[in-house]
Amino acid sequence: MIGPYDHIRGHRGTVGVLGDRISFLAGYELDPVAQLDMGELRYQWFDYVLKGGPKPALLKDKVNYQVTGANVWKHAPTLAAMAQERLRFHLSAKRSGDAYSLSARKPSGGAFIPLNVDLADRGDIDRIFPGGGIADKGLNTWDGVAFVSDPLRQPIELSGLFSARLELSANKKDFDFNLGLYELTPEGEYVQLAPYWARASYVGDLSHRRLLAPGKRRSLSFQSVRLMSRQLRLGSRVVLVLSVIKEPGRQINYGTGKDVSDETVADAKEPLRIKWFTESYVDLPATLGSGRSGD
Repeated sequence: MIGPYDHIRGHRGTVGVLGDRISFLAGYELDPVAQLDMGELRYQWFDYVLKGGPKPALLKDKVNYQVTGANVWKHAPTLAAMAQERLRFHLSAKRSGDAYSLSARKPSGGAFIPLNVDLADRGDIDRIFPGGGIADKGLNTWDGVAFVSDPLRQPIELSGLFSARLELSANKKDFDFNLGLYELTPEGEYVQLAPYWARASYVGDLSHRRLLAPGKRRSLSFQSVRLMSRQLRLGSRVVLVLSVIKEPGRQINYGTGKDVSDETVADAKEPLRIKWFTESYVDLPATLGSGRSGD
Protein backbone atom coordinates (compact mmCIF):
# COMPACT_ATOMS: atom_id res chain seq x y z
CA MET A 1 0.00 0.00 0.00
CA ILE A 2 1.56 3.26 -1.16
CA GLY A 3 0.44 6.78 -0.45
CA PRO A 4 1.59 10.32 0.40
CA TYR A 5 3.04 9.46 3.78
CA ASP A 6 6.34 9.98 5.55
CA HIS A 7 7.92 7.47 7.95
CA ILE A 8 5.62 8.33 10.87
CA ARG A 9 2.43 8.62 8.81
CA GLY A 10 3.27 5.33 7.11
CA HIS A 11 3.14 3.66 10.52
CA ARG A 12 0.32 5.54 12.21
CA GLY A 13 -1.68 7.00 9.34
CA THR A 14 -3.12 10.50 9.39
CA VAL A 15 -5.30 10.02 12.47
CA GLY A 16 -3.70 11.17 15.72
CA VAL A 17 -4.00 9.48 19.14
CA LEU A 18 -6.85 11.86 20.04
CA GLY A 19 -8.68 11.28 16.77
CA ASP A 20 -7.50 14.51 15.16
CA ARG A 21 -6.59 14.31 11.48
CA ILE A 22 -3.38 15.56 9.85
CA SER A 23 -4.19 17.25 6.55
CA PHE A 24 -0.79 18.57 5.42
CA LEU A 25 2.58 16.92 4.84
CA ALA A 26 5.54 19.26 4.16
CA GLY A 27 3.29 21.83 2.53
CA TYR A 28 1.21 19.34 0.56
CA GLU A 29 -2.52 19.08 1.34
CA LEU A 30 -3.55 15.44 1.37
CA ASP A 31 -6.49 14.28 -0.73
CA PRO A 32 -9.49 13.29 1.42
CA VAL A 33 -9.17 9.60 0.43
CA ALA A 34 -5.57 9.59 1.69
CA GLN A 35 -6.82 10.12 5.25
CA LEU A 36 -6.33 6.71 6.88
CA ASP A 37 -6.16 5.08 10.28
CA MET A 38 -3.30 2.65 9.64
CA GLY A 39 -3.90 0.83 12.91
CA GLU A 40 -7.49 0.04 11.97
CA LEU A 41 -6.39 -1.13 8.51
CA ARG A 42 -3.85 -3.48 10.10
CA TYR A 43 -6.53 -5.04 12.31
CA GLN A 44 -8.71 -5.58 9.23
CA TRP A 45 -5.76 -7.28 7.52
CA PHE A 46 -5.10 -9.50 10.54
CA ASP A 47 -8.77 -10.50 10.63
CA TYR A 48 -8.54 -11.43 6.94
CA VAL A 49 -5.28 -13.41 7.26
CA LEU A 50 -5.76 -15.02 10.67
CA LYS A 51 -9.52 -15.38 11.04
CA GLY A 52 -10.80 -15.65 7.46
CA GLY A 53 -12.57 -12.30 7.59
CA PRO A 54 -13.27 -10.14 4.52
CA LYS A 55 -10.26 -8.76 2.69
CA PRO A 56 -9.92 -4.96 3.17
CA ALA A 57 -11.29 -3.25 0.06
CA LEU A 58 -8.28 -0.92 -0.03
CA LEU A 59 -5.97 -3.91 -0.55
CA LYS A 60 -7.65 -5.03 -3.73
CA ASP A 61 -4.47 -6.11 -5.56
CA LYS A 62 -0.75 -6.57 -4.97
CA VAL A 63 0.05 -2.88 -5.55
CA ASN A 64 -2.41 -0.41 -4.04
CA TYR A 65 -1.60 3.28 -4.43
CA GLN A 66 -3.19 6.67 -3.94
CA VAL A 67 -3.02 8.94 -6.98
CA THR A 68 -2.25 12.32 -5.45
CA GLY A 69 -4.18 15.15 -7.01
CA ALA A 70 -6.87 12.79 -8.29
CA ASN A 71 -8.36 11.81 -4.90
CA VAL A 72 -8.56 8.11 -5.82
CA TRP A 73 -6.92 4.82 -4.91
CA LYS A 74 -5.85 2.52 -7.73
CA HIS A 75 -4.76 -1.10 -7.79
CA ALA A 76 -2.37 -3.06 -10.02
CA PRO A 77 -0.89 -6.57 -10.09
CA THR A 78 2.69 -5.28 -10.59
CA LEU A 79 4.67 -2.05 -10.47
CA ALA A 80 4.98 -2.07 -14.26
CA ALA A 81 1.18 -2.27 -14.60
CA MET A 82 0.75 1.04 -12.77
CA ALA A 83 1.21 2.89 -16.07
CA GLN A 84 0.07 2.33 -19.63
CA GLU A 85 3.10 3.75 -21.44
CA ARG A 86 6.43 5.54 -21.08
CA LEU A 87 6.63 9.27 -21.71
CA ARG A 88 10.13 10.34 -22.78
CA PHE A 89 11.61 13.78 -22.16
CA HIS A 90 15.03 14.81 -23.47
CA LEU A 91 17.51 17.24 -21.96
CA SER A 92 17.90 20.19 -24.30
CA ALA A 93 20.55 22.91 -24.42
CA LYS A 94 17.85 25.38 -25.44
CA ARG A 95 17.16 27.95 -22.75
CA SER A 96 13.72 28.19 -21.13
CA GLY A 97 13.80 31.29 -18.94
CA ASP A 98 16.34 30.74 -16.18
CA ALA A 99 16.37 26.99 -16.92
CA TYR A 100 16.79 24.75 -19.94
CA SER A 101 14.14 23.01 -21.98
CA LEU A 102 12.90 19.51 -21.16
CA SER A 103 11.86 18.50 -24.63
CA ALA A 104 9.41 15.88 -25.90
CA ARG A 105 11.42 15.93 -29.13
CA LYS A 106 14.91 14.50 -29.40
CA PRO A 107 17.44 17.35 -29.82
CA SER A 108 20.29 17.16 -32.29
CA GLY A 109 23.32 15.38 -30.85
CA GLY A 110 26.61 16.89 -29.76
CA ALA A 111 25.33 19.76 -27.62
CA PHE A 112 25.71 19.75 -23.84
CA ILE A 113 24.69 21.65 -20.73
CA PRO A 114 27.57 22.57 -18.41
CA LEU A 115 27.51 22.28 -14.61
CA ASN A 116 30.44 23.50 -12.52
CA VAL A 117 30.59 22.96 -8.75
CA ASP A 118 33.39 24.09 -6.42
CA LEU A 119 33.51 21.24 -3.90
CA ALA A 120 35.94 23.18 -1.69
CA ASP A 121 33.60 26.15 -1.26
CA ARG A 122 31.98 26.35 2.17
CA GLY A 123 30.43 29.78 1.66
CA ASP A 124 27.02 28.14 1.28
CA ILE A 125 27.06 26.27 4.60
CA ASP A 126 24.62 28.72 6.23
CA ARG A 127 22.75 29.57 3.06
CA ILE A 128 18.96 29.38 3.26
CA PHE A 129 17.76 27.57 0.17
CA PRO A 130 14.33 27.95 -1.43
CA GLY A 131 11.96 25.00 -1.60
CA GLY A 132 12.38 21.78 0.31
CA GLY A 133 8.70 20.93 0.84
CA ILE A 134 6.70 18.31 -1.00
CA ALA A 135 4.67 21.26 -2.27
CA ASP A 136 6.50 24.58 -2.32
CA LYS A 137 6.65 27.90 -4.12
CA GLY A 138 10.44 27.69 -4.45
CA LEU A 139 12.88 25.26 -6.04
CA ASN A 140 16.47 24.62 -4.99
CA THR A 141 18.78 24.60 -8.03
CA TRP A 142 22.00 25.42 -6.14
CA ASP A 143 24.86 23.27 -7.48
CA GLY A 144 22.45 22.07 -10.14
CA VAL A 145 20.69 22.79 -13.40
CA ALA A 146 16.95 22.74 -14.10
CA PHE A 147 15.01 21.61 -17.17
CA VAL A 148 11.39 22.64 -17.74
CA SER A 149 8.89 21.14 -20.20
CA ASP A 150 6.23 22.95 -22.21
CA PRO A 151 2.78 23.14 -20.56
CA LEU A 152 0.93 19.83 -20.74
CA ARG A 153 -1.86 19.78 -23.31
CA GLN A 154 -3.89 17.25 -21.34
CA PRO A 155 -3.93 15.79 -17.83
CA ILE A 156 -1.34 13.03 -17.34
CA GLU A 157 -1.04 10.53 -14.52
CA LEU A 158 2.52 9.58 -13.60
CA SER A 159 2.50 6.37 -11.54
CA GLY A 160 5.35 3.93 -10.99
CA LEU A 161 9.14 4.01 -11.32
CA PHE A 162 10.86 6.33 -13.78
CA SER A 163 14.05 5.44 -15.63
CA ALA A 164 16.74 7.58 -17.19
CA ARG A 165 19.83 7.55 -19.33
CA LEU A 166 22.37 10.29 -18.68
CA GLU A 167 25.14 10.92 -21.20
CA LEU A 168 27.94 12.92 -19.60
CA SER A 169 31.61 13.61 -19.17
CA ALA A 170 33.35 14.94 -16.07
CA ASN A 171 36.83 16.07 -15.14
CA LYS A 172 36.93 13.84 -12.03
CA LYS A 173 36.73 10.11 -11.42
CA ASP A 174 33.44 10.21 -9.52
CA PHE A 175 30.68 12.42 -8.13
CA ASP A 176 27.38 12.07 -6.27
CA PHE A 177 24.25 13.45 -7.89
CA ASN A 178 20.56 13.97 -7.36
CA LEU A 179 17.85 13.81 -10.02
CA GLY A 180 14.64 15.46 -8.81
CA LEU A 181 11.30 15.46 -10.62
CA TYR A 182 8.51 17.98 -9.98
CA GLU A 183 5.18 19.14 -11.26
CA LEU A 184 5.09 22.91 -11.78
CA THR A 185 1.42 23.86 -11.54
CA PRO A 186 -0.12 26.78 -13.48
CA GLU A 187 -0.20 28.66 -10.13
CA GLY A 188 3.59 28.38 -9.81
CA GLU A 189 3.74 25.68 -7.12
CA TYR A 190 6.32 22.89 -7.29
CA VAL A 191 5.06 19.44 -6.24
CA GLN A 192 7.73 16.80 -5.69
CA LEU A 193 7.23 13.62 -7.73
CA ALA A 194 10.24 11.39 -7.04
CA PRO A 195 13.94 11.85 -6.23
CA TYR A 196 16.87 9.66 -7.20
CA TRP A 197 20.25 9.87 -5.46
CA ALA A 198 23.32 8.02 -6.67
CA ARG A 199 27.09 7.80 -6.73
CA ALA A 200 28.03 7.84 -10.41
CA SER A 201 30.60 5.05 -10.04
CA TYR A 202 27.95 2.65 -8.66
CA VAL A 203 25.17 3.29 -11.17
CA GLY A 204 24.38 0.02 -12.88
CA ASP A 205 26.06 -2.20 -10.28
CA LEU A 206 25.83 -1.45 -6.56
CA SER A 207 28.34 -4.21 -5.77
CA HIS A 208 31.12 -3.04 -8.08
CA ARG A 209 32.55 0.46 -8.36
CA ARG A 210 33.35 1.60 -11.86
CA LEU A 211 35.19 4.93 -11.82
CA LEU A 212 34.76 7.53 -14.54
CA ALA A 213 37.59 8.32 -16.94
CA PRO A 214 38.14 12.10 -16.62
CA GLY A 215 37.27 13.88 -19.84
CA LYS A 216 35.77 10.75 -21.39
CA ARG A 217 32.10 10.33 -22.20
CA ARG A 218 30.06 7.95 -20.02
CA SER A 219 26.48 6.67 -20.10
CA LEU A 220 24.58 6.12 -16.83
CA SER A 221 21.33 4.15 -17.12
CA PHE A 222 19.15 3.51 -14.07
CA GLN A 223 15.66 3.07 -12.67
CA SER A 224 14.35 5.04 -9.72
CA VAL A 225 13.92 3.47 -6.29
CA ARG A 226 11.00 5.49 -4.92
CA LEU A 227 7.56 5.17 -6.44
CA MET A 228 5.46 8.14 -7.45
CA SER A 229 1.78 8.56 -8.25
CA ARG A 230 0.53 11.97 -9.23
CA GLN A 231 -2.21 13.39 -11.45
CA LEU A 232 -0.62 16.27 -13.37
CA ARG A 233 -3.08 18.94 -14.46
CA LEU A 234 -3.67 20.49 -17.84
CA GLY A 235 -1.20 23.36 -18.19
CA SER A 236 1.27 22.00 -15.64
CA ARG A 237 4.92 21.50 -16.58
CA VAL A 238 7.37 18.71 -15.75
CA VAL A 239 10.56 19.97 -14.10
CA LEU A 240 13.78 17.98 -13.80
CA VAL A 241 16.69 19.16 -11.63
CA LEU A 242 20.14 17.57 -11.93
CA SER A 243 22.40 18.61 -9.07
CA VAL A 244 25.63 17.57 -7.40
CA ILE A 245 25.30 16.50 -3.76
CA LYS A 246 27.28 18.96 -1.61
CA GLU A 247 25.68 19.79 1.71
CA PRO A 248 26.44 19.49 5.45
CA GLY A 249 24.02 16.60 5.99
CA ARG A 250 25.54 14.19 3.47
CA GLN A 251 28.97 12.81 2.64
CA ILE A 252 30.80 14.75 -0.08
CA ASN A 253 32.41 12.79 -2.89
CA TYR A 254 35.48 14.75 -4.04
CA GLY A 255 36.04 12.53 -7.06
CA THR A 256 39.62 11.33 -6.51
CA GLY A 257 38.63 7.68 -6.89
CA LYS A 258 39.73 6.84 -3.34
CA ASP A 259 37.28 5.50 -0.78
CA VAL A 260 35.05 8.51 -0.26
CA SER A 261 35.24 8.04 3.52
CA ASP A 262 38.99 8.68 3.29
CA GLU A 263 38.69 11.88 1.27
CA THR A 264 38.90 15.35 2.82
CA VAL A 265 38.29 18.88 1.58
CA ALA A 266 41.97 18.95 0.61
CA ASP A 267 41.05 16.51 -2.20
CA ALA A 268 38.64 18.99 -3.78
CA LYS A 269 41.27 20.92 -5.73
CA GLU A 270 39.85 22.16 -9.05
CA PRO A 271 36.04 22.54 -9.35
CA LEU A 272 33.97 19.62 -10.62
CA ARG A 273 33.00 20.23 -14.25
CA ILE A 274 30.25 18.11 -15.81
CA LYS A 275 28.88 18.16 -19.34
CA TRP A 276 25.33 16.78 -19.58
CA PHE A 277 24.89 15.83 -23.25
CA THR A 278 21.57 16.29 -25.02
CA GLU A 279 21.35 12.57 -25.81
CA SER A 280 20.25 12.23 -22.17
CA TYR A 281 16.61 11.50 -21.42
CA VAL A 282 14.14 10.42 -18.73
CA ASP A 283 11.27 7.96 -19.25
CA LEU A 284 8.21 8.60 -17.09
CA PRO A 285 5.51 5.95 -16.38
CA ALA A 286 2.42 7.64 -17.77
CA THR A 287 -1.31 7.21 -18.28
CA LEU A 288 -2.93 9.86 -20.43
CA GLY A 289 -6.24 11.40 -19.35
CA SER A 290 -7.85 12.42 -16.09
CA GLY A 291 -7.05 9.24 -14.17
CA ARG A 292 -10.18 9.62 -12.01
CA SER A 293 -11.21 5.98 -12.13
CA GLY A 294 -10.36 3.92 -9.11
CA ASP A 295 -10.32 0.61 -11.00
